[in-house]
Formats: sequence, structure tokens, C-alpha cells
Amino acid sequence: MPQNLIGALLEAFEKCLVRSQGLHLLEESMFIRHGDYWEIRYQGQVAILRATRGLDYLCYLLRHPRQDVHVRELLGTHAVTLSLKSGDLILDSRAKAEYKRKIDDLRKDIEDAERFNDFYRAAKVRSEMDAIAEQLAAAVGLGGRDRRSSADAERARSAVTKRVKDGINRIGKIIPSLGSHLAARIKTGYFCSYNPHPDRQIAWRF
Repeated sequence: MPQNLIGALLEAFEKCLVRSQGLHLLEESMFIRHGDYWEIRYQGQVAILRATRGLDYLCYLLRHPRQDVHVRELLGTHAVTLSLKSGDLILDSRAKAEYKRKIDDLRKDIEDAERFNDFYRAAKVRSEMDAIAEQLAAAVGLGGRDRRSSADAERARSAVTKRVKDGINRIGKIIPSLGSHLAARIKTGYFCSYNPHPDRQIAWRF
């Protein structure tokens, strides 16, 4: 058999081997709930953790990468209430449309910044989104109820942030590499998000 053909066959075999190994590694990235426990796999390590609201929130964010999720939406994914009172919006339709347009523009800015690895710009834009969220929270309620509504939004932000960070800490005690990854890539605030590195994404199984 010609030497160049042997070399080509060996190269093709090596590529297939690397591809199969890569698929195996991807399959090890799991975040699956079994009743009262979560099974979490990452880079060959396994953690079995009792279910908590923080882990529920983390799973939701992992399932929706690069999406800014308001804390109230996260609370809505779990059968729990914090005595939040939504009140009636005092914003007119034009103001609502302007807020929506602004948020959509900011999300596009974040996507562009991450595409070019400009994480400083992405963080700055997310801060602007948080400021808008505060403005929206302050606009909820009628008859002098604005302050209470704003306090409820802050209460939701604080509760979600605490539970998400607690979940990350629990994971980190068993799988330190995943704990570090989540600590760096999960953003909390009025809007929460999971922002994997564009060049090192993880194919999670749920």
C-alpha cells in the first residue's frame, strides 16, 4: 500500500477518534432532575444533589443560554411566591413599546459584544438593562403603591441571586471546575443569564 495512502488513512482514523472522544465528553455534560435530586455531570465528574430552588433556576438559565431572564420569570418557573404584588402598570402603550424596543436593542448589543469577545462592553450593556428593570419596577402600581412595587422587585432580585449563588457553591464543592465555570458565566441581577464562551460552549443534556 502506498505510504501516502497509509498516512491519509491514519489521519482520517485520528480525526474520527478525536470526534468520538469529543462526543463522549459532550454526553458527560448533564443537568438532569430525578425526583428530589439533581444529577449533574461535567468533565467526567458527577454530583448528586438534593433539589433546591437555586438548582432549578440554574437549570432554567442553562437551558436558555444568552437570554436575559427577569427574576420574576425565574420565580414563575417554581411553584413558590414571595408575596409579590404586581399592581397595575401606569405605563401607556407608547412607553411600553419604547421600553421593549430599547431592551431588544440592548440584547442585540450584548450579542455583538460577545461575538467579538468584548466582555467589558457586554457587562456595561447588562448594567444598563438592570437600570431599565429598576425603572420598570418603579412604574408598577397605582395610588402611591410604586415604592412597595419597587421593594417587591428588589426582594425578588435578592432572593433569586442568593439561591442561584447557593446552588453554584453546592456544585462547586463537588465539581470545582463546574463551580468556577458557573460563577464566571452566570450573571445575576434583575435580569439573569448564562453566557458561555462563544468558542467553548457546552452541549448540556437535560
